[in-house]
Amino acid sequence: MALGLGFTRIGCFLAGCCWGDVAVHDDWLAVIANTSLGAQLQTLPWAAGDWVVTAVTFPVGSFAYEQHLAAALITDDAMRSLPVHPTQLYEAALLLPAIWLLGRVRRGQYAAGTVALSGFAAYGIIRFGLEFLRADNPQILGDLNAPQLMAAAMLAAALVLMRFNPARRSSR
Repeated sequence: MALGLGFTRIGCFLAGCCWGDVAVHDDWLAVIANTSLGAQLQTLPWAAGDWVVTAVTFPVGSFAYEQHLAAALITDDAMRSLPVHPTQLYEAALLLPAIWLLGRVRRGQYAAGTVALSGFAAYGIIRFGLEFLRADNPQILGDLNAPQLMAAAMLAAALVLMRFNPARRSSR
């Protein structure tokens, strides 16, 4: 499942969806910084600057381009979006250690369902953290967006189910 999610995120990158926060500092960011759009476009201002070597731009017509154009951050003659964090690739990369760790578990070493629930918990943690660098979802509860709330619920559910797993009790 985690491997499939990794390939899906690579597909998201190629499609230009699920783009990240603007990865540069500029004068216009100061103008919108205290607005909801500013918070959506650059949730973590310290995670932007010339030092972000992973930043990418997307072409005309992409979702990031259209968002930047609608916010008047670029002009309609711009050929690319502003540099953004490639959160899709970050997620794919962060899934690799989770895949490796989950793959090292020997069959029968843990109660039934524990490995799957551990995978859900790991994904919840990864997704919750990465959402701070995503610019495609507005914040709906403080600095949190809907996918972060879902990731937190996913993590909580996985932890509760691990704690009260009937197979865990029978394996004691």
